[in-house]
Amino acid sequence: MHKKTFFIKVWGCQMNLYDADLIRDILASSGFMPVDNEEDANIILFQTCSVRESAERKIFNHISLLSRRKRQLKNGLIIGICGCMAQNYASSLNKKYPDIDIICGPNGYIDLPNLLETALSRGKFGVSTSEDKRVAYPVLNPSAIKGFQGYVAVMRGCDNFCSYCIVPHVRGREKSRPPEEIYTEIKGLVDNGVKDITLLGQNVNSYGKELKTDFASLLYLLNTIKGDFRLRFLTSHPKDAEEKLFHAMAECDKVCSYLHLPMQSGSNVILEKMNRKYTREKYFETIDLARRIVPDLTVSSDFIVGFPGETNDDFEKTCDAMRRVCYDSSFVFKYSPREGTDAARLPDDVPKEVKEERNRVLLALQEAISHDNNKTYLGKNLRILVEDKSKRNPERLFGRTENFKRVVFAGDASLIGRIVEVKINRVTALTLFGEQINV
Repeated sequence: MHKKTFFIKVWGCQMNLYDADLIRDILASSGFMPVDNEEDANIILFQTCSVRESAERKIFNHISLLSRRKRQLKNGLIIGICGCMAQNYASSLNKKYPDIDIICGPNGYIDLPNLLETALSRGKFGVSTSEDKRVAYPVLNPSAIKGFQGYVAVMRGCDNFCSYCIVPHVRGREKSRPPEEIYTEIKGLVDNGVKDITLLGQNVNSYGKELKTDFASLLYLLNTIKGDFRLRFLTSHPKDAEEKLFHAMAECDKVCSYLHLPMQSGSNVILEKMNRKYTREKYFETIDLARRIVPDLTVSSDFIVGFPGETNDDFEKTCDAMRRVCYDSSFVFKYSPREGTDAARLPDDVPKEVKEERNRVLLALQEAISHDNNKTYLGKNLRILVEDKSKRNPERLFGRTENFKRVVFAGDASLIGRIVEVKINRVTALTLFGEQINV
């Protein structure tokens, strides 16, 4: 086995997909060789997330299994933990899991080649989690991108400190990339055939504060790049989503009419406990404004049920908000305390069975709303960017509309990566089904 082969196992959010690509590019440019299978690698790196407790448990279980393999095979296997978990548990990870060789936080990726060289040559444990270090954004080598989809971070960190969220504690304060650097990276991706690009940030709406610019201005700039491609972005914070952003979405032909705007709770009491810095009334005003300005806008959200102190009345206000906004989709999470957050100091007083029931009710409500929303597409012709074969039926393809609706239709694999027109003839809560009409 080549001792510089590496495999990256990615957990958690889309920012981690971007970070994994950065790490892959950094290591490849330093003589390390990426492989497609974990079993073929001499170096296994976990690109991690600390936002959800369930993700952390899965990672810890996998590390335990890998540690046993390392001791049994005695082949010099290197295990590394990168990302938010590395930052969050830097002082305890190696003590609890002594087979871990490398711990590298989000600000230390540029150090990985040196850390790995040291571990390989001298068997020395390495850590890079400095919060003071300048955040490194090595521009991805466009030719290394596989497929037609790409993720580009426009900023890192967060200044909001929502009471339940660990991100500001592990990724640090907000730092934005210069717009010209983002422009160069995206132009390189487009020139290499990438057609679907997602701009990433914990709160893209606060992009550019220290650079004397803003996110809407960045969208206008990126829209000038020549080529047939789509731009979307994640995630927006309701308190910072302003009219200028919505005008940019409407006026920039490459920017998708899709807005992920997490509400988290429909109760003002719970929103205040969460430190979200807006009310339900202000949130509704923002959604109404966005829909007036952006044609065919689809909206999705995140919700947390069972937050400390959430009463039946608070939960009913969340259900009411979901009905009021009529989201196209929502992610619903049962609250669990995250050590180090302000909310962790509150009593976790909503019983587990109540959380599970509220989770079930909210998901069922969203399913019904999504189905009703999707019925409005029956008989319509939609432009679809084809993403891949359908997992359930390899004779079918799936892709997404400009406003992020999932569409399945019969077609040949040669269409993957192309934009085709499909007429919708059947819908479910999750998917639109149709037939290609521009063969």
